[in-house]
Amino acid sequence: MLNPHDPRTAEARWRSLVEQIPAITYIADFDERATLIWASPQIERLLGRTPEELVADQDLWYELVHPDDREWVIAEEKRVFEAVEACDMEYRMVAPDGHVMWVRDQDTIVRDEAGKPLFTQGVLYDITEQRRTQDALREERDRARQYLDVAGTIVILIGTDGRVLMVNRAANEMLGYQEGELLGRNVFDVFAPDGQREGAEANLRRAFEASDAAPEDVEYGAHQGRARPDGALARGRAARRARGADGAAQLRHRRHRAP
Repeated sequence: MLNPHDPRTAEARWRSLVEQIPAITYIADFDERATLIWASPQIERLLGRTPEELVADQDLWYELVHPDDREWVIAEEKRVFEAVEACDMEYRMVAPDGHVMWVRDQDTIVRDEAGKPLFTQGVLYDITEQRRTQDALREERDRARQYLDVAGTIVILIGTDGRVLMVNRAANEMLGYQEGELLGRNVFDVFAPDGQREGAEANLRRAFEASDAAPEDVEYGAHQGRARPDGALARGRAARRARGADGAAQLRHRRHRAP
């Protein structure tokens, strides 16, 4: 019968746990090269090399790091060692069959009772699909932004709380703001002059509450002035497109010339 207080039983259970999780766990010396002491068997399935091979040949690990990332990884390991910091990196590795994958490498420093670093315990896992999703979303966002920047219309994406989520170039240029300066601000701090904010907020709130699954255009604040950082007013006509009570909204604005 297994004794739960027997150190050998605890070690066996620990090894059984770390060898089943979908990630590589490892132990490394706390030194400039993060010299590998031990790695879990999953490393062979992910990188095609056994733990014993990697421990015996410390250069082999760096050979598996993508050539374009290798110099940066080595420099970052040196930096966190000199700063006595835990490591948290994302980089590419290349398996012997040529397969390229993105990995996230995180560790924590194990110290003695006096606080002196002894070694590090880390985990490395495959984030290739996550990076592909992020890249696809970034490309889609960039395409949308390029379209909005040439559309000749101010477009501001706002959340249900009224905060600005995205602004196209035309909005920044016409309103006199720097790139990113409007992000996170309440849209009514910019788009509702004194005496009109309460009504504009009510209109936006009502549009969100009444929106159906299909988008609906709602006019509000027509021909109202828009405050610029320099105190001047840009005049125009605004239309809001609701996108659901739990979604965001697009605020479209076309330059208006007074008769």
